[in-house]
Amino acid sequence: MIQLEIPDIPLSLNQLRNIHHYQWNQMKREWAGLISLVASLDEADRLSSSRLTWSDKERIKEGLSGLTDLERDVYLMARGRCLSREQIASFLGVSKGTINKMLTRADEKVAHRSQTSLFCLPNAN
Repeated sequence: MIQLEIPDIPLSLNQLRNIHHYQWNQMKREWAGLISLVASLDEADRLSSSRLTWSDKERIKEGLSGLTDLERDVYLMARGRCLSREQIASFLGVSKGTINKMLTRADEKVAHRSQTSLFCLPNAN
């Protein structure tokens, strides 16, 4: 957690609140990172024990690899853990609109990477 040096001068109540909110938001982001790590491990376990083919698993990995850390966290919370956008926004301390934009962008990236992956072979039909 980030520790801020508080000066020896008196601070207003608003300044103290701002410091508290900043530290709280930093802590929530750190927890989100831990949750995404656990979700990723759970997802990997679930995928390894499911009936997905090797090709399906590679496409999923490929799709997720194109996301930023925050996009992947939000994507896994929404798609993997079925959290609502409101829950994710509240947890990360951002607006629901921000979550909507991040999910839209993540969906587009995952779809694009899945379609252009080296592991996507044409159907043999």
